Amino acid sequence: MSIRLKEDTIEAFREIKEIYELKSLDEAAKLAIHNTPISADIVKQPPAFILRLFEEDDYDSFFQETVTWSMLKKSNQGDVFDFEDILKEDASKFETATVLFKDDKGVFIRFELHEKDEESVVDVAFYSFT
Repeated sequence: MSIRLKEDTIEAFREIKEIYELKSLDEAAKLAIHNTPISADIVKQPPAFILRLFEEDDYDSFFQETVTWSMLKKSNQGDVFDFEDILKEDASKFETATVLFKDDKGVFIRFELHEKDEESVVDVAFYSFT
């Protein structure tokens, strides 16, 4: 197996080889790898918004659909965030979100609250990417 390294990385391995009087660049690479602290910073973004679906006559029991900032950034005009049809069949009310407009600065979302036997309630919000 072989890997391609940048010239500055190879130069750093050459310096390690000279300093520690090693026989090869492979030994220098192994030494560098074993002595490099590994750190992984995991950043969990809060959701952009959460949609809810309530089961029939049971407002304590609900499903939620989390929409993340990365989902919004990847979305296109006309995309709809909502629940599977099978869940909506037995729901007393549920929320949907539709992308109305999106550019590099943010996205306009139309939220609809759908309730059985009632008109939908509609609201619009802008989510800024900056």
